[in-house]
Amino acid sequence: MKQFIITVLGVLVGGFILLVLPFIMIIMFAGIASIFTPSNEKDNSLLIYDLSTIVEDRKADDPMSVLKVAYGENSGSLGLNQVIAALDQAASDDKISALMLTGDESGANYSTMKEILPYIEKFKESGKSVYYYNESTSQSALYLASAADAVYVMPEGSVAIYGLQSTNMFYKGALEKFGLNMQVIRHGKYKSAVEPYMLDKMSPASKEQTQRMVDIIWSDVKTTIAENRGIDPKVIDEYADKLDFVTTESALRDNLIDSVMYRDEFISMLKEELGVDEKDDINSISIAEYNTTTSDPTGSVAVIYAEGEINAGSNEGDQQNIYGDDLARTIRKARRDDKIKAIVLRVNSPGGSIEGSEVIWREVKSAAAVKPLVVSMGEYAASGGYYISCPADKIYAENTTLTGSIGVFGVVPCVEKAANSIGITFDSTKSNKSGMPSLVNPLDEIQMDYLQKSIEHGYATFIGHCASGRHTTTEHIDSIGQGRVWTGEDALKIGLVDEIGTLNDAIEYAAAQAELGDDYSVRELPSLDDSFTSMMKKMGMNAKASIGHFIFGETYDMMVKAKKMASKPSIEARMEYDIVIK
Repeated sequence: MKQFIITVLGVLVGGFILLVLPFIMIIMFAGIASIFTPSNEKDNSLLIYDLSTIVEDRKADDPMSVLKVAYGENSGSLGLNQVIAALDQAASDDKISALMLTGDESGANYSTMKEILPYIEKFKESGKSVYYYNESTSQSALYLASAADAVYVMPEGSVAIYGLQSTNMFYKGALEKFGLNMQVIRHGKYKSAVEPYMLDKMSPASKEQTQRMVDIIWSDVKTTIAENRGIDPKVIDEYADKLDFVTTESALRDNLIDSVMYRDEFISMLKEELGVDEKDDINSISIAEYNTTTSDPTGSVAVIYAEGEINAGSNEGDQQNIYGDDLARTIRKARRDDKIKAIVLRVNSPGGSIEGSEVIWREVKSAAAVKPLVVSMGEYAASGGYYISCPADKIYAENTTLTGSIGVFGVVPCVEKAANSIGITFDSTKSNKSGMPSLVNPLDEIQMDYLQKSIEHGYATFIGHCASGRHTTTEHIDSIGQGRVWTGEDALKIGLVDEIGTLNDAIEYAAAQAELGDDYSVRELPSLDDSFTSMMKKMGMNAKASIGHFIFGETYDMMVKAKKMASKPSIEARMEYDIVIK
C-alpha cells in the first residue's frame, strides 16, 4: 500500500511539473531575451557580419534559441531579408562607419550569397570601408570576402579552395535488405528524385544534369572571386585541381588576400582607421542587433515568401514549409488588398504535392490577371516550385538557381516481403477485380496502369500550365521538361526564366509595372508569428520534430519522408532536392 501511494504521488508530481514547466520556461526565456534586446548603434560604429551565420530566405524570431544553445545546438541564423535590409540601410546611416566581415565558412548557399554581394558593393560605393578578417578562410567565405576592400588572415592561417561537388545517397540496397520494394512510376527520364529507390548510382541522365549544375555554379564562384580580387580564374582552378593547402605566403603571392596579421593587430589597425583611441573599445553592432526601419505599407509591393516543400491542405503551425491552402489564402488576400499594388512571389522550393501546387497555381494566375506579379527564384524553384511560378508576368532567377524539373512521379512502397520475413502474412477480399494500391501487396497490372495514367495526366497538366504561362507550346515545354533540372543560366536560354537578377531587381520591376515611382514600401507576407505564439507552437505542434532532430539529426527528415510516402501514396512534382552542391 505504501509503495502504491508513493507511485501515485510520483505520477501526480510529474504531471504537475509537465504542466507548469512550459510556463516556467516562458518566463525564463522572456527574462533572458530582455537581457539581449537589440540595441541601437552608437556614433562611429562598426557593423559586423559573421558570414558563418546560417542565412534563410526569411527569418522569424526564435524564442527557443536559448534552449537550443543549452543543448549544444548552434541555432544562430539570419533571414536574407534581414541581411540585405541592414546592409542597405547601413550604407546611408551616419552612425555606421565601416563594415567588418568575418567567419571561416559561409552559412549561406551560393545563390543567397549572390543576392548579398550587391549590397556589400553598395556599402563600399557609399564611401565606407569593408574589411574581412578571420584566422583562416574557406572558398565559400572568400566568395563574399572578395568584395571587401581588404582581406586579412593570421600569419599561420590558410585559404581553402577545393571546388564543388555533389554526392547523392542511394537506398536501393538497404531497402532490399529490409525487404522493402519501392514501386516507382514517373514521367521524365531526368526525374531523378526517385532514383535513390531504384538504382545504386546516378543514371547517365542524372549524372549529365548534375555535372552541368556543378560546372555552372563553379564557373560563377571562381569568376566572382577572380574578378573581385583582380586575378585570372585559372589561378582558382589550379588551387582546386591540386587541392593544395593554401598557405598565407602563396595566398599573398597570388593576391587571394591582402595581408596577414593577428587579431589584436587587426583590431589596432581598425582603431586607427576609425579614429578610436588605442585604450578604447570600438563601438560595434552585429547585423542581428542592427535595427532597420520600415515604412507605412500604403502603396506597397507585397513580397510573398514560398519557402520549403509544398504540401496539400493547411498547417499554419509549420512555418518551414508551404501548404497549398495557406499560401493560396495569402495570395488571395494580397490580390484583394487595394493598398497592395504589385506582388513579388519569392520561391525557394523543391516542389512537392501536385495537389498543393495546383491550388497555389490557381491563385497566382488569378492575382497575375489583376495586378503585376513577378517571381523571384532563390536557391531553387523546381518542379512544384516552377509549377507555382509559371503564371507570373516575369521570372527572375540567379544564374546558380536550380529550376525546371518539370516532371511528375509517384512511389508506392510494398512491405509484403519485409512483413513475411518476420512471419506476418496478408489476405484480403475484393468487391471488384483489382482495387486501390495497397502497401501490403505488389501493384498488379491494373493498378500500375491506373497510376501511370495519373502520372501522365499530372504531367500533361503541368506542361500545359507552363506553356500557357510562358507563351509557348506544350511541345517546347516537353522538350525541355522530362524532369530535367536547369540552372538559372541555362533556364534563361531556353525561356524558363526571363532575367538573371536578385529579389530586389524583381521588387523594383514590379513597382515600375505598378507605376509606383520611387516612393513605395515593401510588405512581407505571410505575417510571421510573434515570439510568444511561435514558442507555444514549437512547444506543442512541433515538439515531436524538435525531439526527432535532437535525437536523430538530419536523418530525421529522411525518416519523416519515408513514413509519409508509406502512409499515403501520392503524385509528386518534386525535384531531387537532397542535392547539395558545396
